[in-house]
Amino acid sequence: MTETIYLPAQYFTFCEKLIEFQNFFEFSEGKIYDKNTGTAISSEIVDLVINSKQNFDLPNIYQIMAASHQHLSIGNSFTSHLSPVIKPKGLRIYQECCHIYIKLKDKFRIPDVVVADFAKRQINAQNQLENPLWIGEILSPSTENIDLITKVEEYQSIESLQEYVIIWQDQPKVLQYSRLNNHWIKTEYESLNDILTFDSLEISLPLRVLYEDVDFEKI
Repeated sequence: MTETIYLPAQYFTFCEKLIEFQNFFEFSEGKIYDKNTGTAISSEIVDLVINSKQNFDLPNIYQIMAASHQHLSIGNSFTSHLSPVIKPKGLRIYQECCHIYIKLKDKFRIPDVVVADFAKRQINAQNQLENPLWIGEILSPSTENIDLITKVEEYQSIESLQEYVIIWQDQPKVLQYSRLNNHWIKTEYESLNDILTFDSLEISLPLRVLYEDVDFEKI
């Protein structure tokens, strides 16, 4: 059986037909993936959505996996604590809604958290950001290999990107990649007492703040 390879235009059509669910899917190497599970969507479902003559009610044929409570809590903590500090600097933060175009890889990702220079942002014809300054991903068991391996290479190919941060949701742990003189420096944080320092944003944040609404004993 021949594997179906899709074009970017078909991915855009797929997303447009899904309305409120379009931010759940990413595009990589001709396949459309569920962002929350990392699994490829079957060609039967993709073709059904693309060929539909009207907007599609996806939950009727595909079970949407919602983000966990701790995933949402960590993302909200990032946004609520960073936004007031970086906004006066001309930066804006976007949570799970900003499509990123990775030019060298010809891929489209939807990071959990993105920071961009509002005045200098570059948006392409598909309304995708091409020059993020800072990207954060909240790690899930089903997307661990993608976040820790695949996306590291993809995101580091973005010339504008200065930091890529990976946050575990089941333990207090953060992995940070920072660009320095065109080289990437890796830093790990594993204690709630650690202080995260984001040089590109000129801000420091206690690790404890990220996990303030996460009860590890209940995970």
